Amino acid sequence: SVPANSVESEDFSVAKGMGSSRTSLVPVIRMTVIVWPSRGKLSAGTEVVAEQGKEGMRKVTYALRTVNGVKQKPKKIAEEVVREPEKQVVKVGTKPLPT
Repeated sequence: SVPANSVESEDFSVAKGMGSSRTSLVPVIRMTVIVWPSRGKLSAGTEVVAEQGKEGMRKVTYALRTVNGVKQKPKKIAEEVVREPEKQVVKVGTKPLPT
């Protein structure tokens, strides 16, 4: 039992924090498809890019926080695909080399 006139105390701290956000554009890697044409027009060992393809792009937003002057790990809060990647097509030759 605790006497009526005593006071209990607890130590506690309040974290003071500040926040902001950062948005970055991140490339999305394009896929490369390799094709072996059925008509052996290209010599063996020859590669031709039939379709160039493009990298995609996505927008990623991170929450940035500083607590008691210490930067915290960024946290991803949003992600949006801005441009889908386009595949690259490479034709590989199969025609035997002349002897």
